[in-house]
Amino acid sequence: MFKFIIIADDFTGANDTGVQLTKKGYETYTLLDLEGFTKSEFDALVIDTETRGLSPENAYNKVKESINKLKALINVELEEMIIYKKIDSTLRGNIVEEIIALYEELKPELIIFAPAYPKNNRITLNEVHYVNGKPIDKTEFANDIKNPVNVSNIKILLSNTNVFKVRHVYLSEIKNLEVIIKNLKDINTLTFDAEKDSDLVEIATKVTEANKKVLWVGSAGLAEALISSIKKEGKIITVSGSTRSLTITQLINLSEKGNIPIINIDLYNLFNEAESEKNRICSLVNTYNDKDVIITSYMAQEDLETAKKISLELGIELKDISQIIAEKISEISLKVINFTKPKGLILTGGDIAFNVVKKLNSKIIKIKNEIEPGIPEIELFEGPFKRLKIITKAGGFGNELTLYNSYRYLKGE
Repeated sequence: MFKFIIIADDFTGANDTGVQLTKKGYETYTLLDLEGFTKSEFDALVIDTETRGLSPENAYNKVKESINKLKALINVELEEMIIYKKIDSTLRGNIVEEIIALYEELKPELIIFAPAYPKNNRITLNEVHYVNGKPIDKTEFANDIKNPVNVSNIKILLSNTNVFKVRHVYLSEIKNLEVIIKNLKDINTLTFDAEKDSDLVEIATKVTEANKKVLWVGSAGLAEALISSIKKEGKIITVSGSTRSLTITQLINLSEKGNIPIINIDLYNLFNEAESEKNRICSLVNTYNDKDVIITSYMAQEDLETAKKISLELGIELKDISQIIAEKISEISLKVINFTKPKGLILTGGDIAFNVVKKLNSKIIKIKNEIEPGIPEIELFEGPFKRLKIITKAGGFGNELTLYNSYRYLKGE
């Protein structure tokens, strides 16, 4: 997963951007002061510099100081993190000075500047930034006591310094953005029109695909688009050992709605050629490359009948057979988890859930959330898979869409 660093100039702006990350499943912290910050593991940090009301010189110095403290704390590298400068969607504040401070310290290849926030009626057309249909310098924000806005043309805003070599991308050009980026010469800054949320998503997606060292600059609108455009790493693995008809219906819905392949465990092979079956399952998971998968031992009444036959043949009670199946499936799951490094698990069936988590070697479990009544999200607190997110579900719990809803939750949807 990419890590995010967001630098905001006020507290409310910090949080309205940070919440976009939280909605997508990122563990996000807002820092009012970098002193004493020691947490080594995080998904996103939002740094509130409180510089909107400062003089341009003081804002420049404060942002420089903040980014240097951050570098010392977590060794910031643009290749490893997404750096986002959150600005006000009405262009208030020391925007130019703060971007210069970040540009000098981080040395990105490209600055992306898109302040539009269409959801809140802030759009940019033909270089001009509008609020509720009026150029920003013709609105009440032009008379703001602390931060009067006297420039509505965003290209001119950034062109008033020799630091930025600016090229504006008009609405009709966004569809060819990859070509524009590829052919840039002596340009280090792109400013953008954006009228709809989809424009911002297209900008974010195409810039990300260009694999440049980017300093992103925008309001919460571009931040949300950027977060949405980035696919988190890792699969979602669903493992089921429940014989309940409801669970089977839930698995079918998950497979069909999520376009997720189902891998059936052969119970006879599981008992008679366990290692071979384990390798077969892992090979199938690997065949699906980056696709999420469902691994299950029961998808029809015949599977339960097979378990009963194995019980009779081996002279072992059915309840004990069920426990052995759960242990063997947990061994398969461990092997799959070891090589896929999933970002999340869905485990259904009490024995399955317990045995798989036990194999993951974490004795302390953090309870994070309740997805639906009786359907918790947990997180491993220690061990080799620390911070792995897992949703557990008893076989008879939930409705027909519970597994699909759980899957979408782990996907950040």
